[in-house]
Amino acid sequence: MGEIAEMMLDGTLDSVTGEYIGESCGFPRTNEPGHYNTIKKSNKRLFKTYKNCKELNGIAKFLANYVNSDQEAVSLVRGYCESELDFIEGTLKQCAKEIQKDFGQFVQFIKNQ
Repeated sequence: MGEIAEMMLDGTLDSVTGEYIGESCGFPRTNEPGHYNTIKKSNKRLFKTYKNCKELNGIAKFLANYVNSDQEAVSLVRGYCESELDFIEGTLKQCAKEIQKDFGQFVQFIKNQ
């Protein structure tokens, strides 16, 4: 069997589109809705106490893939602001505004944790 076919069967590649999904899981899967093997999206919501804070929405969506709780998320955001931005004083909302100025740098910081 071909290498690509094997990757589709073990779940490394999307079984419908052929796109890379992630580490293999042992069975075919897809991100396309309407298929029996569609990957379920996580309903994990971070920063619930900051419901009306639009600055945190994108950060929360990104961090939902990396942390399990608000405490971990806040710790990562504050840690990034203190170590990378020298932004020690200020609220979480102000920190989020600083992160959005260079979100790519924040992503690299989180991935290296």
